[in-house]
Amino acid sequence: MMLVRGRSLRRFLGSLLISGGRRGVLALGIVLLAAGFEGLGLALLVPIIGIVLGQGGNPAGQTMLGWVSSLIGGNRQTLLVTALGVFLLVMILRSLVLFARDRVLWHMQSRFVAEQRTRLVNQLAAARWSDLVTLDHAGVTSQLSGEIGRVSTATTQCFQIIVALTLLIVQCALALLLAPGFGALILLLLAAIALPALARLDRIGTLGQFSSSGNAELLGAINQLLNGLKVALAQGMGPQFSGAFDRLQRRQLGFQREFSLARARDQLLFGVASAVAVTVLVGTGIGLFNLSPAILITMIVIFTRVAGPIRSLQQALPQLFFTLPAYEAIVEMRTALAAARAEPATPLPLAPGPLIFRDVCYLHRQGGGVKRGSFTIAAGEMIGICGASGSGKTSLLDLAAGLLVPQSGTIQIGTTSLDAHHLAAWQERIAYATQEPFLFFGSVRDNLLWGGAATEDALWAALDRVGAYGLVKGLSNGLDTLVGERGAALSGGERQRLILARALLRKPALLILDEASSSLDAPSEAAIIGAFRALDPRPAILFVTHRAESLMLCDRVLTMTAGEITD
Repeated sequence: MMLVRGRSLRRFLGSLLISGGRRGVLALGIVLLAAGFEGLGLALLVPIIGIVLGQGGNPAGQTMLGWVSSLIGGNRQTLLVTALGVFLLVMILRSLVLFARDRVLWHMQSRFVAEQRTRLVNQLAAARWSDLVTLDHAGVTSQLSGEIGRVSTATTQCFQIIVALTLLIVQCALALLLAPGFGALILLLLAAIALPALARLDRIGTLGQFSSSGNAELLGAINQLLNGLKVALAQGMGPQFSGAFDRLQRRQLGFQREFSLARARDQLLFGVASAVAVTVLVGTGIGLFNLSPAILITMIVIFTRVAGPIRSLQQALPQLFFTLPAYEAIVEMRTALAAARAEPATPLPLAPGPLIFRDVCYLHRQGGGVKRGSFTIAAGEMIGICGASGSGKTSLLDLAAGLLVPQSGTIQIGTTSLDAHHLAAWQERIAYATQEPFLFFGSVRDNLLWGGAATEDALWAALDRVGAYGLVKGLSNGLDTLVGERGAALSGGERQRLILARALLRKPALLILDEASSSLDAPSEAAIIGAFRALDPRPAILFVTHRAESLMLCDRVLTMTAGEITD
């Protein structure tokens, strides 16, 4: 399993470096520079302590003191002030470099996370509808929200690891330079402290995988709860809903609890081991290595400074392995969407003409669809479509809209086949309204103008045609009234009137209505159909409805039976 984790980590790091580009090279340079200033500051402690104690320290410290003395004289007070001044300057420069480092790393992290979300959304928008309908929507929502947040955490931990490793290398090199034997002892003690935490990384990665899949399940349960809550409450099933959700939540908390306990245990062991290590270092430094006070004090300071990066590694590595499966889940989703991507084609203009179906067939893998269909709808013609549930009505509309590609037969606009090159031009002429009205949290105006633009007069004219003029006028803020999540502040019929008005604002050549007025009573639906027929110019209309009185208002009626179309 660790090999799998290693491949996952390499893929993540590679993606992060590619995203960083030149900024990544700059960030690496700044990290190295900050570590260099850290090491230089620690090295300056040797001559400073030597001056205070009246000793040169080690040969390196004596050489430094001799060089400074040759420049400014051998006065002890002058040397001390000079050394402290240099130390202060180095620390100030170090702080400035750290500030620059944190800014660059933040920009890299923000850009990387935004790129992951954007790439996923772009691939969703470019995928074939026939593949999207089988996609786990809760899983996609989980990845665009919670899992992206975990990727952001993984990025933060990755940067912390890079910074800690750089500091660790510089500080350990300094320790070996000042006292090789004693420095080697420090390295052994640090390795002994860190190894127990590293041994648990594989288990932590497994917990991260469970947590990622659990997040998607939890979000799916929330969606089911919200969508079915009304029915559940009406049938007295509220406790069953909440009980199922609670079981999922407790399982997810169990993964988090195990991970948190492992981290707390590692921190406890680190604290105890560090205290023991400092005691051992003081005793061996004096008794075994016979170090001078200046070197011993500096080495202890180095050990305490090295403990910081070790602690960062001990905390960041488990957190990285715990959150890394979120990145893997996003990569898997992108791979699936890439396989479902519609083939790009050069957009071509499309001359106007009737919509013609010639022996069109499209059958879904799960069953249902259109077995064979041939018909023509001319400009301004209104065709009603009826049939039992599952007879293929919606599949027929999706084929007309270009969402589905015929498995056999052809769809033409005039004399031109509706292929990938002409699809964009065709869909610019379509307005599609469904039984489940799509309204987002925003104002009436925002929802009407979704995907387009219109004047204030045009908005009111469209509302008037669908019988919603008085409704919107009576709202507290008119067009600027918020409709709530999914239009929850409005009734089903009111929501449908708004999406019908939005469809009219597109000024379509083809208006597709998939039971888009089913929540209205028969007289209201008839009034809207009459308003549509009075449009000038009038679009062609494909109208699915179960009302016989509404079908009588159409120019023609197509009946669908088990995927077969009869005129």
